[in-house]
Amino acid sequence: MDNNSIVDQKHWDEGYENQTLGIAEKDDPIRELITRYIPVSVGGNCIEIGAYPCRYLAIFGILGYELNGIDTTEKIEQDELKTWMKENGWNFGKLQRKNFFEFDSKDKFNIVCSFGFIEHFENWQEIIRKHTMLLKANGYLVIETPNFAGLFQKIFHILVDYINYKRHNIRSMNPKKWVDFLGENYEIIYAGYFGKFAFWHENQHRNILQKIITKCFRIIGIILVRFPNCRLYSPYCGLVAKKIS
Repeated sequence: MDNNSIVDQKHWDEGYENQTLGIAEKDDPIRELITRYIPVSVGGNCIEIGAYPCRYLAIFGILGYELNGIDTTEKIEQDELKTWMKENGWNFGKLQRKNFFEFDSKDKFNIVCSFGFIEHFENWQEIIRKHTMLLKANGYLVIETPNFAGLFQKIFHILVDYINYKRHNIRSMNPKKWVDFLGENYEIIYAGYFGKFAFWHENQHRNILQKIITKCFRIIGIILVRFPNCRLYSPYCGLVAKKIS
């Protein structure tokens, strides 16, 4: 994807090869965020930006929304995805292979969401603005990113996962900035950092020191999981906002 994207399409295509369709587990923090703040619907519709493999889009299907999605992978338009949705009894609308910057939809949605998307762009404000343009009045905007800007998370990823770290716009990982950007036309239902302490990294060669650091963070994690969500170490940033005008 172009338009100030930090990550090239080749990286995504390679990643999609290992992605399989599935539903996020009930104890998944992002699923818990969705089900806590998004109401059950009869007749509402939802679109996810960067939808594949649809593990969170599926949660909106469980909540009764018609499912729509765009992504740059050809898998978003394949029959396998549509069959999977039918088998689960979810209504779906348009599942399209599109570049978000070229996506011009006359349709408006009750839910517009993305998970781990906006942080891959330098112009993250423009990405959020395009999200809002798809919203109906009284619709819900749901955005999530990892929290690589938190002190513990930042140190870990710089030392152990630097290649992956550089694929992210760390400046975008700030729910307060998202709220400020949205302005007074949105009711902020939730904005903050969530999830018990956890960390992950992409597969890459690591030296002995990096392996030791990883083990140390696992030990630290045993302690930190007992504490409340915090900007310093929680793994996710999240926003749920309702469009009021």
